[in-house]
Amino acid sequence: MAAGIPAGLGLYWFFGTRITPPGSWLLTAALAVLLAVAALAALPAWAHTRKPAARVLNAETA
Repeated sequence: MAAGIPAGLGLYWFFGTRITPPGSWLLTAALAVLLAVAALAALPAWAHTRKPAARVLNAETA
């Protein structure tokens, strides 16, 4: 994420206007992306903790 924001701004300046969005917008966007990625990564992990490990390890593959 540390490289994504400067890269996104560079592309924004290259293809769009040279005006930088306000810092509060950038911070809000960065936090929203971070929260979305964390939630999307945590949901499958949380769902798999609901099954007993022995049953999952003994299951046959499809």
